[in-house]
Amino acid sequence: MQVPQKDLSRSIDVYNDPDTLALRTNPLQQLWREHMLSRSIIENGLYTSGRFVLIYPSQNHQCGNATNIYQSHLVSDDPNVSGFQVITLEDCVEALRVIGDNQVADALYERYLDFGRIDRKIFESYG
Repeated sequence: MQVPQKDLSRSIDVYNDPDTLALRTNPLQQLWREHMLSRSIIENGLYTSGRFVLIYPSQNHQCGNATNIYQSHLVSDDPNVSGFQVITLEDCVEALRVIGDNQVADALYERYLDFGRIDRKIFESYG
């Protein structure tokens, strides 16, 4: 049986006001839906613990702003309470370097964070 979103938003018990329209509109709607999905998996006994982790590049200011607004709707900033955690992609790359996985760190950096590479391609076309 499918639980209506309004009831699920209330039952996961992580929102200051689970009925607020702000959670159901952009830019928060996708975060709200994915967070509810992650919490419902735990509530339904498929897993005993877990959290919704949002990873984004720190230069993505729109994502950062949406994340800050979303977190203001949560009952706690503590991921152990809310089941929501934010990590920048740069911190992920650094953690991979710390544990010695430089190959994966380099690949992630090159693919998602090396904006100089993109700039060079742009300027080569106009050079």
